[in-house]
Amino acid sequence: MKHPSFINLSVAFLFILMSPLWAEEGRAGTAPARVIRGVYFTETGCKHCDVFIYVQKEKFEAESGVRLELETYDILSQEGYQRCVDMLAERGLNFTVFPVLFIGNNVYRGSTEIEQYVPLELAAVRDTGQARPPLVNTGESASAAPGAGAAKSGIAGADRLLQKPASPGAALGILATILLAGLLDGVNPCAFSTLLFFLSFISLRRQDKGSLFIVGLAFIGAVFLAYFLMGLGFLQVLRSLLSAGRATYVVKGFISCFAAILVVLNLRDAVLARLGRTGESALQLPKGLKRLSHRVIRSFSVLPFFILG
Repeated sequence: MKHPSFINLSVAFLFILMSPLWAEEGRAGTAPARVIRGVYFTETGCKHCDVFIYVQKEKFEAESGVRLELETYDILSQEGYQRCVDMLAERGLNFTVFPVLFIGNNVYRGSTEIEQYVPLELAAVRDTGQARPPLVNTGESASAAPGAGAAKSGIAGADRLLQKPASPGAALGILATILLAGLLDGVNPCAFSTLLFFLSFISLRRQDKGSLFIVGLAFIGAVFLAYFLMGLGFLQVLRSLLSAGRATYVVKGFISCFAAILVVLNLRDAVLARLGRTGESALQLPKGLKRLSHRVIRSFSVLPFFILG
């Protein structure tokens, strides 16, 4: 058996021999990578913004070897909007479009502009070790930083370019989408059966037209209020969930799967209805709620119909 002192000397000798290698590895691992910082004003749940943060940013960093450190703000929050407006005002600009990226000496507005010029900003840091110079009178729509000597006319021209109102076609497209969604929501067996039952019931009650109008208005108003409040609450929940980084993909995937399940169940219920087996439908009220709704309808007053709606 070897003496313990011999073993200790051997370990110490190996440590001395290996220490230069460890030192070289440590120096190589701590070598500072080129970094550029930016402030990014995005919107929670914005598809283009998420693609830039989680896909394009990593791609640009890999291609240039420069790391882009972003400080992100939600433009729909009071703090985020005010900060963006203030930073733009320092450059003599107005807030006109988002997302907005402040990087180096420049500010880029809109997804197209950001995706086009961020690689150039990173390449400048890689090649020169410095941020890209302020863009002044180059024909590019990017805006220069303060103190860069930019001509007021150039800045005003770029700002006017971004202040173009939305085209009538885009506005009509949004309106058509809303109307179509409402139409699709209203054209379903549940809506038709409720409408037919409601009309038959009030006609049998032989109430005067004023009473029928008030009761019907209460029912319609309750439906509108319920949808509106659920929409606000659901939107707030979605914004909270989508704020958690990559959770946006999880939430969107869950909603897509849930919608697909509802489609299948609706198709199944439609087939059962054609076969006369409506009692086996999956998407229907429990029996207790059905009995309660029947009692409410028989009372024929404003408050019960409002609650039913």
